[in-house]
Amino acid sequence: MKPVLNWIKANLVAVICVVVVLIALPVAWFFSSRWNTEIKTEREAEVGREMQAITQARVDYTIPSYEPGGEPVSLATEPNDALTRWFKAQREQVKGQADALVERVIAFNKGEGADAQAVGRRPHTPLIERLFPAPQGDPTERFYEMEDALLGKRGRTNPYDALLKRINAGGPPDAVRVAEAVENVRARELEKFSATRQPTPEEQAEIQKKLIERRIAEYQSRARDLSVYATTAVFESDQKKGAAIPTEQLVGLYSREPARLRPMRFFLWQWDLWTYTDLLEAVRVANTGTGNRPLNIVQAPVKRIESVSAREVEGVFADPAAPDPMAGMGMGAAAAPTPAVPGGLVTDPTVSITGRTRGDWNTLYDVRRADMRLIVDSKRVDEVIRAFSATNLMTVLDMDIEQVDVWEHLREGYYYGPDHVVRLNLTIETLWLRPWTSKLMPEILRNALGVPSETDPNADPNAANPG
Repeated sequence: MKPVLNWIKANLVAVICVVVVLIALPVAWFFSSRWNTEIKTEREAEVGREMQAITQARVDYTIPSYEPGGEPVSLATEPNDALTRWFKAQREQVKGQADALVERVIAFNKGEGADAQAVGRRPHTPLIERLFPAPQGDPTERFYEMEDALLGKRGRTNPYDALLKRINAGGPPDAVRVAEAVENVRARELEKFSATRQPTPEEQAEIQKKLIERRIAEYQSRARDLSVYATTAVFESDQKKGAAIPTEQLVGLYSREPARLRPMRFFLWQWDLWTYTDLLEAVRVANTGTGNRPLNIVQAPVKRIESVSAREVEGVFADPAAPDPMAGMGMGAAAAPTPAVPGGLVTDPTVSITGRTRGDWNTLYDVRRADMRLIVDSKRVDEVIRAFSATNLMTVLDMDIEQVDVWEHLREGYYYGPDHVVRLNLTIETLWLRPWTSKLMPEILRNALGVPSETDPNADPNAANPG
């Protein structure tokens, strides 16, 4: 044992090193193993967090639906350059199509574009330039020009006469001319008898039959020359504000009113003319056959226009006798109804079957209703109803049907042909889109209707009612 101790003493450094090595190995293994576990755990946690971040980095790709109640196309997935480009292109394409459709409807409402031309309509333009929305130059001169244009004075054609001519309308044959034609037949027949002999009862009956046939032939000839019976007498002309065709001096008619109201008054007369134009154009469309061939009264579904009356623009006057458009303001707007279809137009079903009316929630269009009384072929009523919607943004809200005493009408010179006819009493809704009408409205009318000012940076006629 002593020699071993002596050797250890002699080689103490070496022995210590050996001992340290022997002790360090298990200790190092122990600590390295522990560190390795901690490092592994930390790395796994870090990788897990990174993976979770990548997994949660999803993008909702969406193509919106511009159709009320329609479902958008959507996809939630990880970011992808190809998908991003594809969805962007599709969104731009769909939006472009929607914008183009909106512009197409606005153009159709104004009477422009291929759709309006397809039914033979002309653009709605002011009768006088430089008058709306505010007179340019001498206001009085512009108003007198508009008066002449509306009344057909100083060499101008009366626009309502021109409208009736455009739809090939006219009255029954002139009673004096018919009487002369019948009397000529009577005279020729009586010449067949000598002065000494009077016609027998049978011969008198035959003469009377020929006289009736001649009278009916005159009526038939007139019916073949016209597309519909109508004269300016079918229009209201009682000067009711904003609803009757003007027939007398206008500038002085409201001379006691503030001058600021005149632009509005004349614009309403212009709007009346546009409204009557669309209503009578619908009759023309109904009475057009294949190949855009005008039908005569015997062939046409609409035989006669007995009356047509456009009502005032909703929201301008508190009542038909209101002297100032401001009387209809400040009455407190009703709460906005809820759209029947998400994203659709806001409507009020208590107003009519369409629910379209004015309100603070409606900045897209104005409503004008009208009443028409027509004599039509009973088998073709549906053609007449469809003609209104085909002509412009018009809807028949109500319809009453009455029987017609055709013999009574025939005595007045109205020949309708062999078809069975009825009287239609119609209530018609016409819509006027503000993206084009508001640009012509005088400021006072814009205020009465609640139309945003053109200078208002928040003014956007298309903003409300995205449907």
